[in-house]
Amino acid sequence: VQRPEEGGGRIRAGERGDIRAAALESLGSLGDASLPSAVRIAIASREPQLRAQGRLLISEDQPEAAMVSIRTALREGTSIEKQSAFLALGRLDTLEAANEILRRLGRLESGFVGADLRLDLLEAAATSTDERVVRALEVYETTRAEGAATERYSECLVGGNGERGRQIFLSRVEVSCQRCHRVGEYGRDVGPDLSRIGAQRSRAQILTSIIEPNAEIAQGFETAVLVLSDGRVVTGIVREDRGGALQIVDFEGKRTSIDKANILQRSRGVTAMPDNVVHHLSKREIRDLVEFLAQAK
Repeated sequence: VQRPEEGGGRIRAGERGDIRAAALESLGSLGDASLPSAVRIAIASREPQLRAQGRLLISEDQPEAAMVSIRTALREGTSIEKQSAFLALGRLDTLEAANEILRRLGRLESGFVGADLRLDLLEAAATSTDERVVRALEVYETTRAEGAATERYSECLVGGNGERGRQIFLSRVEVSCQRCHRVGEYGRDVGPDLSRIGAQRSRAQILTSIIEPNAEIAQGFETAVLVLSDGRVVTGIVREDRGGALQIVDFEGKRTSIDKANILQRSRGVTAMPDNVVHHLSKREIRDLVEFLAQAK
């Protein structure tokens, strides 16, 4: 996409779609005078990410045109475009937008909404102030409130962005994934190596390990709580149990040899993985993390 007035400018043809979409988003945040023409060109482009960003921007000040574009995306677009269309739909405070969300919620309950779009539809519904949508969403959530955690988070199984998930794995201090786990060249070897987790576990199992880390602890990575004769309590993962000593690795990766003769009591602890990840990540972020790990093969 190029600015027609300048034969180029800030959104250049030939660049990656995500870069061009980010440039278009920047134009929108700056209120650039060329934005209307850039949006029109973006929506007509061949780049799904660029079309998606264009629809988000048009939804902010042209609701009627946005609805036409949103319906086109939901009918004919790629997964990325459909996800973005639901996001745009949630931003429209119009009767027409509410009717569209309500109709889609009815299809969700019947199982006719793609698994990769369920979260996006639910988020669009959650932003609506229309009383009919609010009630319909409450009914839907009530039907699964008592179900297993994986059912309550089932919309996080597919449809995520693996690159965003990688950034969460590497950078989010609150969840500290790479403090214990390794994926390829990144991370540490305190917990299980996740470099091939996508080939070893299903998406449902990956999701469960994130939201209920103690539901299934990988063999060989159970934590042990040791009460020693000198009064110390040592907690860590038993890496070796040979002869008269245990090799313990703590959660910082430090290895310690413990003489078995000095162990007064040994009990099994919980996994080292924090059990409050769901309090630090949104469902969208959990979906991205699942996607990243599912791609690790």
